[in-house]
Amino acid sequence: MHPTRAMSLTATAALALSLAPTAANAGTEASAATTAASAKRSSTVTITVEPLWSGIGEKLVARGEVYETDTYRPLANRSIVFQARNVGSSTWTTIARPETSSDGAFRVDLKPDRSKTYRAVYKGNAWYDGDHSNWERQTATPGTKVRTSVRLYQTSTGGTQVRGRLTKLWSSSIRPLRSANVYIQARQAYGTYWFDAGHTKTNGHGYYAWSTSVKPNACYRYRAIYKGNSTWAAKSNETEWTSCS
Repeated sequence: MHPTRAMSLTATAALALSLAPTAANAGTEASAATTAASAKRSSTVTITVEPLWSGIGEKLVARGEVYETDTYRPLANRSIVFQARNVGSSTWTTIARPETSSDGAFRVDLKPDRSKTYRAVYKGNAWYDGDHSNWERQTATPGTKVRTSVRLYQTSTGGTQVRGRLTKLWSSSIRPLRSANVYIQARQAYGTYWFDAGHTKTNGHGYYAWSTSVKPNACYRYRAIYKGNSTWAAKSNETEWTSCS
């Protein structure tokens, strides 16, 4: 073999050997990749839409927040994708792109033309995994607009009474909704989900009342819902004890 060619082949083989990853190096690189991936922290996105029941075209407000799951530290200046889909559809449409404030909160103003489901999406970044919020199904119905008021009172036995009134919205004279069904939902302090707590009816003046043994210091939040009919649009409202807010 020609000496120069032999030396060239030997040098090439040595270079290839030096570039080939050893088992130890491969393990180190895999470990580093795994560590980098596991270093990403979890994020949580939550939203509420109020009123959850309304007439078509009424103003809605969606509020949400984004925070680090383990520490509850708010994630500021994060771009959020706010989406909606019609009830019965599986297609989500992006309708807003709010940014979180210094306390991790964001807001979207809405005017529904029909019942829709809403959600918020944070896509994450190099340090945080993304997250999808809970889904909020908002019901919007046609009909004459309604005002639903709701307040909390302590009962003589130490429980809670939810009181309010149903009246026509934007009326020069008060027009009560008589014998209307009112459904009460409740949510525990720091809870995420609402549950059906009971129901009642309005009297001849449009007033309603519903009582529970849950004490005020339990800090439950309550929602009163009128679901509407062929004449009146739906309307809900919610409240909590001022000492708990």
